[in-house]
Amino acid sequence: MFGQKSSIVIVFVDRNRLQFYGNGLASILTLDIPPIVCKDLEIINRDALYTLVNQWLKQNNLGGARLLFVLSPMTYFDKVMTTSGESEQETEILMFYDSVPFEDLATKVLTIANKKIAFAVNRDYMDAIRHAFTLQGFQIIAVIPAVVLGSLATKRWLDAEMGLYILKHIDTLRTQTLIDREDEISQGSPPITPTAQNNPRIMMLVGVFGLLLLVLIAMVFIRR
Repeated sequence: MFGQKSSIVIVFVDRNRLQFYGNGLASILTLDIPPIVCKDLEIINRDALYTLVNQWLKQNNLGGARLLFVLSPMTYFDKVMTTSGESEQETEILMFYDSVPFEDLATKVLTIANKKIAFAVNRDYMDAIRHAFTLQGFQIIAVIPAVVLGSLATKRWLDAEMGLYILKHIDTLRTQTLIDREDEISQGSPPITPTAQNNPRIMMLVGVFGLLLLVLIAMVFIRR
């Protein structure tokens, strides 16, 4: 399905820089994020990030509606499992996550080249960048760590060689996503406000309140 693959844009995510390749772009495009917006993998100002992306997209003809994010090794934490037992590995993974210096993490354990590797990303950082593009109508089809690219992962920046490799192997690479399908859906969907129709607890409380109200009315009439 070459036509479908060619409509996908590769987005290489570095700490304060995004690079874009594919879908007929004449060259690799770059969007630098200033430190007042993002610093040390922390989003300082989400609204400023959304505005920055919106203005950049208006100035550059990105095209397409599907993006595949490739995370630079500078944006995530990873650890190759050294234990073999299931319980030992769970302990090792939890200890690794505890060592990552962010409170809210997006985590995943992937098997790459017969090695089990645990990954952790600052969830706020990743969600903010993804949301900046979903707000503009783009679909994020996967978020993959650069390590899945093999020897190409040693490159500091995205280039044509890396971009071509990703597009050629995109069906396999996207299965190594750090973002589950449920996260992708929730990222583009507004939160559901609990109502009496979708929350049984609210329905029960409404029923109890109605019963108490009837008892109060009955007592008022009896006293008269």
